[in-house]
Amino acid sequence: MDEYCRLGEVVTIQRGTTYKSALLGRPGPVLLGLGSIQKHGGFRGEKLKTYGGESPDNLLVHPGEVYASLKDVTQTADLLGSVAMVPKGSLVGRLTQDTVRLCVIDSRFSVDYVHWMLRTPEYREHCRGHATGTTTMGLARDDFFAFKIPIPTRSTVALIELLVALDAKIGANERSSQLALELADAMFLSAERNSTTRHTIGELAERSILEYGDGYRTKRLEHGQPGLRILRAGDVRGLQCFADGDDFVSKGYIKQIGAKRSQTGDVVMTTKGTVGRVAVVSKTLEPVVYSPQVCYFRVKDEAELHPAYLAAWFRSADRKAQSEMVMYKSDMAPYINLNDIRSLRIPILARSEMHRAGTEQRALLDQFDASCAENAVLARTRDELLPRLMSGEIKIKDAETAADVV
Repeated sequence: MDEYCRLGEVVTIQRGTTYKSALLGRPGPVLLGLGSIQKHGGFRGEKLKTYGGESPDNLLVHPGEVYASLKDVTQTADLLGSVAMVPKGSLVGRLTQDTVRLCVIDSRFSVDYVHWMLRTPEYREHCRGHATGTTTMGLARDDFFAFKIPIPTRSTVALIELLVALDAKIGANERSSQLALELADAMFLSAERNSTTRHTIGELAERSILEYGDGYRTKRLEHGQPGLRILRAGDVRGLQCFADGDDFVSKGYIKQIGAKRSQTGDVVMTTKGTVGRVAVVSKTLEPVVYSPQVCYFRVKDEAELHPAYLAAWFRSADRKAQSEMVMYKSDMAPYINLNDIRSLRIPILARSEMHRAGTEQRALLDQFDASCAENAVLARTRDELLPRLMSGEIKIKDAETAADVV
């Protein structure tokens, strides 16, 4: 494959504009800012806010359209140039001052083709290599347009179709797993209404573990050095823990400082930055090291306090008001004090009721774990195929073999 086009010959861009924060939450399109794009690309749909202010047609992004970030507020530049597609059947979005919509102007290229070409490792390296700025990273329009993408061939089009199918399956699994956890939450919270006993989190912690993660003070590992990923606040998304960052802690360093490592069933809450997100560590998540941005609660006796019940209670509607009472703001970011979490009073079910509720929703949690496990395989397959888009080192028969995982 040796025929390429500059991106500027294939697409134009429409820049977004600022918005009035006072109009957030009012009826209107959802805002598509940096928080709506995953690191390295992909749509991130949780906690999107609607906007009731001025939203002219040229700032709207409809389902099936692609938008990108030409800015990043982190030094790793994980979001710089990252692209996302508004899912089909989703709400209409509105660009912000940090995002641009891509409009394909060359009929040889489909929107899906452009979307996936801009999620390849080569494109990510191009963005990082042309990043400018210090506290806020930027990607100049000319540098964005200078990236070269191959002209579609029969093989690359077949591979694009496979990637679209993989992404659709991942999205379906995520929706299925979230529904399973929401049903599990509802079962526990229904049982909670029969409770007459309350204990503080601190009292329960005496028979379990409630701690912050560690300040590990380490650097990225050398290539091939064994270690564990670091779970940060941003890795707790929706109801799951992903730990998909590029930072690791070496196993030797972990042993030296006794860093807190995850276990299946740990209840994790984000306590700094984006506070109050809660998830139960799935058995599909490889062991990780907890960062100081999270606290974790490790239950020792599930018949006394089931992890899923604790997570459901933290996520319940009346807990949201309480979480605001224990939130503070430092010079840098909001945070939750661990002592205030210890003082919260939680309804406790009888052991027989806790056991019954846990048994009844086991099937739902197994469904969640199965969806997470399948998505891990699908994501690995997708990530292995992406580099082949630029190189063209794949035949249609190879693509059909990879499609067996979908």
